[in-house]
Amino acid sequence: MGMCKVSGGINKFVGSRLNDEGAPNSKSELYDKFGDLKQERWYDSNGDAIWDRDWKHKWDPKHGEPKFPHDHDWDSSRDPVRTNEHLEVNSMFC
Repeated sequence: MGMCKVSGGINKFVGSRLNDEGAPNSKSELYDKFGDLKQERWYDSNGDAIWDRDWKHKWDPKHGEPKFPHDHDWDSSRDPVRTNEHLEVNSMFC
């Protein structure tokens, strides 16, 4: 399942976080007040979040500086549903 061309459109927001639910088969983009892309989130056919790409965010120095961009997957069968692990960029999401 590639998510490069989302049939539900791309929604753009300015702020601090994206919603866990969105339009079915869509992508949301989060920008900071300067217009820099902070995060992208993809949604499945039910409108549930399935994948994040972080372009920048605050980080805890005791855990080391994260590599940007990095990805996070979502899975409603686990707790928490969004993994904290920083994954390599997945080319299926673009």
